[in-house]
Amino acid sequence: MRIFSTLNDRGKPLSDADIFKAQLYKYYSSLGKKDEFIETWKILDKIASEVFHPIYGTPLDELFTRYMYYERARAEVKSSTTEALRKFYEGDGSYPLCISLRR
Repeated sequence: MRIFSTLNDRGKPLSDADIFKAQLYKYYSSLGKKDEFIETWKILDKIASEVFHPIYGTPLDELFTRYMYYERARAEVKSSTTEALRKFYEGDGSYPLCISLRR
C-alpha cells in the first residue's frame, strides 16, 4: 500500500502492474501468504527487468502483455484488436491472473 501513497504523492500514474500487484497483495494477504507474495513479486520484477526493456510502460507491464498474447493464442482469439491489460484480465474470468507461490 505504501507504493500507492508514494506514487500518488508524486503525481505519477499507476501502471497496470501496480494495480495487479495491489490486487494480488490483497488476495495473498487474505490467505496469510503476504510475505511469500512479496518475495515472489520481487523475483518476478527482477527477472522481468532483466528480460524486457520496453519503450513504454514497465518491464512487468510487458510481461503481463505477453502473457495476455499467449492466453489469446491459446483461446484461438482471431481478432486483431487487442484490449487493454486491465480490461483483459477483468473480463469474464476466462484469463485469471495468478502467480504461483511454489518455488
